[in-house]
Amino acid sequence: MRTPSDVVAAAGARAGAGSGPENSTRAAIELCGVVKGFDGHAVLRGLDLIIRPGESLTIMGGSGTGKSVLLRLIIGLLKPEAGQILLEGQDIVPLPERDLLPVRRKVGLVFQGSALFDSLPVGENVAYALREHTEWDEAAIRARVREVLDLVELNAVEQQDPAEL
Repeated sequence: MRTPSDVVAAAGARAGAGSGPENSTRAAIELCGVVKGFDGHAVLRGLDLIIRPGESLTIMGGSGTGKSVLLRLIIGLLKPEAGQILLEGQDIVPLPERDLLPVRRKVGLVFQGSALFDSLPVGENVAYALREHTEWDEAAIRARVREVLDLVELNAVEQQDPAEL
């Protein structure tokens, strides 16, 4: 039986194969030989994956098969035992925590559970990182919140609680 990491590796191999303009663009995200396990159990075994700018990729699989581990590796929340993880050509594996913040600003990621502050409306959840990690004034923050909610067609829920989504 193929695991999700096997399927992702196959998709990555296909994405890097062939010729043409789509393959001349540098990868937005590239994993080379990534290995990650927990308590002696291998979750990802030599994963190779290329995602080019503008590409979309769906990762599916059962519980415990490595989907969230893969995402946490890509943003540097976890370190692999082996391999490289390149974001726009920069290997993030050797970076210390303080150098990962600029990298993380380039990646949007929403985890399925516990992703939002239940005590804050949707718009305030979106604004949270801007208040914490930028020097923007409140008008700029409000404008950006409206812009990104509109982008994903959620502008009507800005004042709703996350539980109402």
